[in-house]
Amino acid sequence: MARKRGAARDHGAVRLPAPEEAARALALLDRARAPLFREMRQLAERQGRRPAEPEHYCCTRAQNRMRISTLEALAIVQALHRVPELRARLAEVRARVQSERALIRDSERLQNYECPLLAGTRCLVHRTAKPIACLAWNPGVEISETGWQALAERDRLNDKTIGKGWELKAIPLLLAKYLDGAGGAAGAPPVGGGRRMRRQRRERSERPERRI
Repeated sequence: MARKRGAARDHGAVRLPAPEEAARALALLDRARAPLFREMRQLAERQGRRPAEPEHYCCTRAQNRMRISTLEALAIVQALHRVPELRARLAEVRARVQSERALIRDSERLQNYECPLLAGTRCLVHRTAKPIACLAWNPGVEISETGWQALAERDRLNDKTIGKGWELKAIPLLLAKYLDGAGGAAGAPPVGGGRRMRRQRRERSERPERRI
């Protein structure tokens, strides 16, 4: 089951995976996202594309308290360094991360912040590394069984790859930790060979864009 807010944690060893192990884990994390994109498309069709609130509102300081896992942070860092259009905005994202990091505490608690990955009314990493909780949560709608299954898979992959001591933290906290440190430009885990990268880009191009 996915970890619940306030649940006790076994703070064991936390380790960054070797490149090949990271590539496998991030590929599985990406696979866990796929059903949520389909669910999002179905929800939009049922609602007639009338969201419960402005589509970007959930990522603003007034509403956003999203926390992510270590693997999700590494996936974001990898995307920011390896996808050309994101790499071009790396300095901008880095500045936002540092600005928001200065306003919140380094803890697992829920804290309001402006998502540093929000550009206008869209998520910069929507197609490449969007956190699973961001995909599973929709305003005015309960998290579905599909969403809970994806969150549980996220937790399982972190337990197996990172160790039992990984934490859920606000996006600026984990990006500040890994963006220019371990897992940063020099240490970002590779996604694999060119064939895998081309397949992932093709699959992502078929997913519906959700502007938040």
